Amino acid sequence: MKEFFWCIEYVATFIEIFMCSYFCGTFVAKEKLSGSKNKIVLLSTIASVIVFILNHINLFSYITTGIFILLCIAIQCVSYREKYLLSIGLVVAYAAILSAIDFIIIYIVAIVIDTNTGYILSEQSFIRLICILLSKSILSILVLTLNRVIAHKKTIPPLYIVIMGVCSAFLLISNLVLIHSELDKTNDEISSFTMFFFIASLGIEMIIFGFVIKIAEGYEQKKTNLLIELNNKMLQKSLDETEQTFELWRQSIHDYKNDIIALTQLAEEEKLEEIKTFLQKENKLIEQKMFYIKTGNSVVDAIINTKQNIAEKQNIVFVVNIELPPRNIVSNIDMANILGNLIDNAIEAARVETESFVEITIKQEKSFLIINIKNKCTKLIEIEEIKTSKRDSEFHGIGLRSVRRTVKKYDGQMAMYIKNEEFNTNILIQNKID
Repeated sequence: MKEFFWCIEYVATFIEIFMCSYFCGTFVAKEKLSGSKNKIVLLSTIASVIVFILNHINLFSYITTGIFILLCIAIQCVSYREKYLLSIGLVVAYAAILSAIDFIIIYIVAIVIDTNTGYILSEQSFIRLICILLSKSILSILVLTLNRVIAHKKTIPPLYIVIMGVCSAFLLISNLVLIHSELDKTNDEISSFTMFFFIASLGIEMIIFGFVIKIAEGYEQKKTNLLIELNNKMLQKSLDETEQTFELWRQSIHDYKNDIIALTQLAEEEKLEEIKTFLQKENKLIEQKMFYIKTGNSVVDAIINTKQNIAEKQNIVFVVNIELPPRNIVSNIDMANILGNLIDNAIEAARVETESFVEITIKQEKSFLIINIKNKCTKLIEIEEIKTSKRDSEFHGIGLRSVRRTVKKYDGQMAMYIKNEEFNTNILIQNKID
């Protein structure tokens, strides 16, 4: 029978550690939960063995609890490999919730069967087994419900992560002290106060989480508004550039009419040498003027030609190799977002180089749409520093995040690297239209 009790203890420990990963994954990297389950199960199994061994020494102790928390933190760092501060704060909050649920169940069962809580906490028994089944069921329901309610990963500002962690740590320490006191004390008044405190701590923890989630939603809305503002600025900039291009075109038409009048007059006067000189001069001017690039997509045409005009005004060689597929999964708006942001970045970086250039390549290879934008780059930089190299660094960083979000929307891949003094941005999207 003793072996059976210890098996239940191990399963309960495994559920606690596994649910901790599920709880943290809801906030840290919800989209990675399904892909990380096997790793989480393996790590939870190993961690449960360690805690199980410690429980054999002492069924409840501060050392075991501390090691349990450290193991949970380590699992989050290995499983998700990001946002370590948030992971630590969430693990502490989870531990506070876990301790509150455990003691509330223990106290209720102790009242029903008329026994003391210290006995349930420190001795293997069927009563303890009932408490384990109830508390782990409630814990699992709470974590799974929270995961379902939160539609996507929340971005929580660091300040509120620290506040949540500090409050949760205070509640957790208080819970552990009160639990430890129950191992030696049986006074009903003290137990009633402890019960009230645990219910209050669970309620406070839920309020903290509700507050943090609201803050996170407001933070994300602020970022969304900033992104909309950026897109509006880009759209206005594109419209201004397009209007400027058409103004140049209208001016060219006007000049062309005047040239026709001048040539007609010279022809009537039979001044062939002057006509020849005039045509040679115009030919040189035409060679210097921008040729209108046509790709078969009016949106891409407008972006490429306006950006070419900007680049050539800054003496940047602008090379275009575009072969758009007949059918393109990427919408015109998203294509404008990708090309507009990346070409602006390339021009901004190339303008400080000598013999600078920007090269745009768009083509289809098998079932994949490939977008490659490269520019001259002799400066040794880290990829993470790119977002600070532009004068308007805040919007520049948002622009890159907007491109990454757009690429992710189509389940594509985006890579940025430097090779042979060329900065490359390479995008790969499966161009499959159902």
